[in-house]
Amino acid sequence: MAGDLWLRASAYRWQMRDLIVLGTDASSGLSQYQSGGRVRAKGVEVSVDKTWSRGVRLRGSVSLQDTGMAGMHVANSPSVLGRLNLSGPLGAIGLRAGYELRYDGMRRTIDDRELKGAWLSNMNLTLDASPWVTGLGISLAVYNLVDERYDHPGSDINWQRSIEQNGRSVRLTADWRFQ
Repeated sequence: MAGDLWLRASAYRWQMRDLIVLGTDASSGLSQYQSGGRVRAKGVEVSVDKTWSRGVRLRGSVSLQDTGMAGMHVANSPSVLGRLNLSGPLGAIGLRAGYELRYDGMRRTIDDRELKGAWLSNMNLTLDASPWVTGLGISLAVYNLVDERYDHPGSDINWQRSIEQNGRSVRLTADWRFQ
């Protein structure tokens, strides 16, 4: 496509054999990692990436997938994933802002309970401070901007079948790259 607009689509189908899974040793009853069965997956992904002359960039993608093991849907494997990112410069001092909207579709726990999908939004401000201090970058990020309450499936070794995720969080980061 044009140099500032990209559209991509892909389809896939794969399988893994002898996946290592947590099982139970028959003689001792203790947890043990063992060779498991076969996992199969198939899916499609469509993405778009557009950049404008002033440095504003819009990216988005949607993935649809189906994963299975022994005829059952794999736990903690969402059927739908979506991302939308918008970023661009703010002024001439090296400040850049970004916004991300993310969707993680419904997932199943290991006891086959459904966990609802989650819409999450994140904001990020970055500053290239190299003009003042060589190699310095600073960023301020707010994750889960609207404080969405959602859970991730637990694993075989967790006593919880679902684990509540963090609410809103703020992170200030400074990176110094040596040259």
